[in-house]
Amino acid sequence: MRTGISVRPTRVVTAGNGHGWKQEDVDDPVAEMSSKIDYAQKRWGCTIFYVDSNVAYERDPNGQVTGDPPMAAKDFQALAQKHPNCLLIPEHKTDQYWAYTAPYGELRLGTSSTPEEVRLTYPHGFSVLRVVDGPSLDDTAAELAASVRAGDVLLFRPWWNDPSNQQIKHIYTLSQEQQVKSN
Repeated sequence: MRTGISVRPTRVVTAGNGHGWKQEDVDDPVAEMSSKIDYAQKRWGCTIFYVDSNVAYERDPNGQVTGDPPMAAKDFQALAQKHPNCLLIPEHKTDQYWAYTAPYGELRLGTSSTPEEVRLTYPHGFSVLRVVDGPSLDDTAAELAASVRAGDVLLFRPWWNDPSNQQIKHIYTLSQEQQVKSN
């Protein structure tokens, strides 16, 4: 079984008032994430990394955030080259991310598959889709099974007997049945 953790392109530092912690931007987010990935691989054997808050904060001269677009795809290309045995799952994305990562999506936010235009550009691209706590899995089973058949991965809570786990299992079975019918 493969294991993973979440990493951020920021560094945790003391809040400065002696009460707590905060995330701080770094000059080289790729190096920061790579260091965290190296540690997690050595310590726990992790190969799956959800990349939280992968944005490039734009600030005005006073330091106020004026924008937060996703980090450049070239940053994920560099990270993937440094860690070719890892699955990187960035929270935010641009279409180019599918060349190097498996972007994150949520069924409850309207994402049920990798966009078709992305699949045309990146035929081996796929998404990791969180499907719990959203629309009924019974109502979306056929659509999600087609996504799985096309390569997408469903993210769920296997560490406890969540009632949705049986529905997820059914979706994967349905995907296999769809594959057999199409052959």
